[in-house]
Amino acid sequence: MMELVHLALVNWHSFNVEDIPVCGHVGFLGENASGKSTILDMIQVVLTGASGRYMNLNPVAGESRRRSGPRRTVQGYCLGARGEGDFRREACLTYVTISFRDADGVKPDLTVGLAMEARKTQPAETILGRFVVRGKILKATDFLREREGRQEFAQWEEVRQSLERECGGGFVNHRDSATDHIREYMRDLVPRSAPTSGNAAALAKAIVNGMTLNQGLSATDFVRDYILEDSPMRIGELRESLKTYRQVNQTIKNMRERAKRLKVVKARAEEFRNFLNEHDEEDWISRKARYLAASAAMRALEEEVKEAEASLLAESEEINDLNSSIAEANQDVHRIIKQIEAIKARVGIDDLKKMAESHSFSATDCLKRVSERVKHMQRIAAAAEVLGKGEVSSRELVAHASAVAEAVRRGNAEAAGVIEQAFLASLPVIAERISKARSEAEAALHTKIEDIGKLSRTIESAASGSRDSHLGDHTRELMRLLRMAGMAPRALCDIIDLTDKDWGQAAEGLLGRDREAVFVDRDHIHVATAILRENRRQLRQSSLVSLNKLEQYQDTVRPGWFPTLFRSDDKDALAFLQRRYGNVRLARTMEEFNQPGRALMADGLYDDGLLRGTRLEEASHLKIGKAAQEQLLLEQKKRLEVLQEEIETLSQHRHILSEVDRSAAFVALPADGETVSALLARAQEQEASAREARSRLEAVDQGDMKRLYELEEKKKVQQAYIRTRNTELTSIQTRQGAYQKQAEAARKTLSSLTSQEGSRHSRNLARRMFHYSWRLTATVPANRKYRERMAGKQIPSISSARYEALAGIHRAIGQRAEDRSKNAKDKMMEADKNVRASMRSYFDIAPLSSEVGAESDILRDILPWVEATLRDIEENELTRHEALAAEASERVSSIFRGEFVNSLHSRISKLKRDIDALNHSLRNHSFHGERYSFSRTQVAEYAPILKAVEIYVTSEDALDLLFKGEIPEDSPHKPVLDEVKRILEDPDTDFDSFEDYRKFFVFEIHMENLDTGHKTRWETRRGTGSGAEQQVPLYVAIGASLASVYGTAEGRLGSRLGMALAVFDEAFAKLDGKNQRQMMSFYESLGLQVIVAAPPERRPSLLGYMHAIVEVDNIGNGQSETTVVQVKEKARKELQRINPELMDDETLRRMAAE
Repeated sequence: MMELVHLALVNWHSFNVEDIPVCGHVGFLGENASGKSTILDMIQVVLTGASGRYMNLNPVAGESRRRSGPRRTVQGYCLGARGEGDFRREACLTYVTISFRDADGVKPDLTVGLAMEARKTQPAETILGRFVVRGKILKATDFLREREGRQEFAQWEEVRQSLERECGGGFVNHRDSATDHIREYMRDLVPRSAPTSGNAAALAKAIVNGMTLNQGLSATDFVRDYILEDSPMRIGELRESLKTYRQVNQTIKNMRERAKRLKVVKARAEEFRNFLNEHDEEDWISRKARYLAASAAMRALEEEVKEAEASLLAESEEINDLNSSIAEANQDVHRIIKQIEAIKARVGIDDLKKMAESHSFSATDCLKRVSERVKHMQRIAAAAEVLGKGEVSSRELVAHASAVAEAVRRGNAEAAGVIEQAFLASLPVIAERISKARSEAEAALHTKIEDIGKLSRTIESAASGSRDSHLGDHTRELMRLLRMAGMAPRALCDIIDLTDKDWGQAAEGLLGRDREAVFVDRDHIHVATAILRENRRQLRQSSLVSLNKLEQYQDTVRPGWFPTLFRSDDKDALAFLQRRYGNVRLARTMEEFNQPGRALMADGLYDDGLLRGTRLEEASHLKIGKAAQEQLLLEQKKRLEVLQEEIETLSQHRHILSEVDRSAAFVALPADGETVSALLARAQEQEASAREARSRLEAVDQGDMKRLYELEEKKKVQQAYIRTRNTELTSIQTRQGAYQKQAEAARKTLSSLTSQEGSRHSRNLARRMFHYSWRLTATVPANRKYRERMAGKQIPSISSARYEALAGIHRAIGQRAEDRSKNAKDKMMEADKNVRASMRSYFDIAPLSSEVGAESDILRDILPWVEATLRDIEENELTRHEALAAEASERVSSIFRGEFVNSLHSRISKLKRDIDALNHSLRNHSFHGERYSFSRTQVAEYAPILKAVEIYVTSEDALDLLFKGEIPEDSPHKPVLDEVKRILEDPDTDFDSFEDYRKFFVFEIHMENLDTGHKTRWETRRGTGSGAEQQVPLYVAIGASLASVYGTAEGRLGSRLGMALAVFDEAFAKLDGKNQRQMMSFYESLGLQVIVAAPPERRPSLLGYMHAIVEVDNIGNGQSETTVVQVKEKARKELQRINPELMDDETLRRMAAE
């Protein structure tokens, strides 16, 4: 094995001249900015030949200052950059070398180095030499020269010549090619790999990986960035060919789309033409129908006039006959009336009848008023009985009312008068009682109405979303005023809640009005107090909490005391309860209740320290908590229903008392002669006079009465005859008037100068309109249609009815034709819009034409142009571009298959080999009893491309189908080729993403437990594992990668002849001692020489594994120097033995006991 044994630095960052002899595993220890990482960067620069393609200088430092400053550069290292524009050296020569020695002493020593020149005034360093020296370990002194008693930095040409003289063919310089430089030292340091450019790139990448390891990478990013070669494919020509192919195909697609849209324009233009013809034809039919209908209507009116005149003549003769009959009947009636009047005047019958009727009416009226007065007295008596509740005066009044009613029934006016006087004597007391009861009912009703008003407002407020409907009026008003002032008031019952519902009634009973105590923010308390004071008369039942007096009551409440019954997010609310009720104990037994001090029991029994009583709120009046407030609202709704029923009852009661009160006033103050006795006596007198008049009427001669009856019957018969004849006359006159009106209306219509149907003017106008359209329309098909629509119509034979029917038929035909014409016109207008819309749609994808536009005439301009353009596209342009498409298809198919797919196939093959080699390196090595391996999975986005590569391997010609029209249905590769074709032809496909073959796969690290066989994915462990569990797979993977490149993993003798550097900056940061030991053992099993940089506090853990410790110190003035300590094997074992991190628990307990 070629082991790193020496590093030489001349003018490298903070080192002027430094030799660092090392062996085995090496640890560089130093504070931040001491220069330890610059040594690792020097190794990276030398082994990569200072190639910017591979280097990633001081990635840890660069990561920390990525947002605040520039990254490190080789020029900055040469000039000793300390900051932006600040350099230790204005210009310098820099020499850096690393030397290797064969541990078996078989191969000669080897030094790899760089010679560079840097100037502050130049943008980058100048590489003077990339050299490899076989057979000699170069030190710093090899680059110095003694001149005039002092050492100076030797010029490169001088050094080069010296090395050529000393080493001869062992000195090789590849100044101009970093790749050749790497290939040169690979012959000795990596003998298992052929020194090709690809292997040189892989080696440089593997060396830099450890130094640039990003701890936060996923498995996919790790493999892509650290394992696989960054070898993008050149797809420029494919991109251009695809662009041409897409453009030609797009042109063909556009032309086909243009042809398609032109066909739409043509179809819609033809629709427009058809609708136009239909509109003109139906318009002609409607005009002819209007003319024929007007003619038939005019003839119908003329016939109607003739028929009306004939009917009038016939009705006039019948009227003359009826008038003669009615005149004779009227003479008979007048003669009979004179006979009746003569008989009545002789015997006086009319006077006697009137006298009898007048006295009977007066008697009935008096009895009616007696009955009304008695009813009033009975109403008063009934009310007195209810209100008196068995008192003597009430019973007497009831008896008097009953007696009066009985006296009236017997017709005893004298007795009724006496009893009525007794009733009136008892009435004042009862009247006063009734008036008082009515006043009380009105007062109670007023109170109930006010209560229901308040409840209604509260319920309506809750229904509208109000949060304080459960609060009192004064509290709500105070909160409203506070909100208007920009505050956020809260009532105590809204911001606390009970923790134990069993204490709810007792707790709220004790709080009482304090449940509505109002809280505001502390900085608003003074303004709120001023508002309360200003409105103190209107807000007497509201209260405001003095928040400035609650500071000392913020402590936790003691269990068993009243405030513990409540919970709240508002500290002021709890402080208020603590301040006001903090000394009230919760007593669950009488023994606890009887102890000194204030106490409350769950049943509401309360002792305030001196007096005992109950503090129990009704369950329907609870307010604390949302549940209680919702229950309160339900109770309020029930109470509202009860109040409404009570108001209905009180209203009826008040109405009855009002009626009784009016009855008492009516009875107490009767008008003159309006007492029961007077009215009853007057009724009796009037009834006697009526009887006397009826008796005299009965004494009249019966012969005269019989003669009167017979005359009355004759009069009735004659009058009925006259009414019948008058009815007939009226009917005939009505008909005659109708005939006259009909004739007049018809004459008026006929002579009208308006366009009213039936007039001669209307007929003449319709005829002129029809004759005008006759010249504009082809009449033969229109006449044929008209005759078809007239066929089969039933026409009456009577003249006027015949012409009316014809007018109706023509009118119906005309109306339907007019509707069809309008419909055709609407369709024509819609077709016009469609034609112009489709023209605009066409011009959206085609250039505008100078010959025609969307607003041109459809039949004269658009339709001929569309037909000509469509022929040109289909017969000329489309054929020419299809030929171009075939040519472009052939070219892109050749490039896609020959360059892209072939290149991708070779890279994917190498990817598989790299992953297989990595897994091969890991196969025989385990860490913590787990075997690591890598797997790959295709990315779904690239799966069709990868399947196309597989098809290419088995059937190269199958890919030709991609660019030759439709893929045959019987092709076994049709689904894959269809998807690939979609991707290639999609203009949104970003082909730049296909350059990096590494993106075609995602990767995963698997850990297999060798004892159980259980496998775990690293992504799973990353999400749940510790820092060490997340870092270990990366270190294992990077070690396996290095071993694979160096060829040390197999452990064969031949593979140990090269170098095996594993260089890490800030290595194993999250690994504990045991994990570090396991990792070092794992790296040793891979045959790697580990080089790490770490801070000084990592010294104890590194001493047990490192063969050499290089301490890097900053000695001031921006200069650093190193001290090398060799750690022998015995010392390392002893250090590992006494390292507490490596001891088991038993050993640690034993040492602690000692």
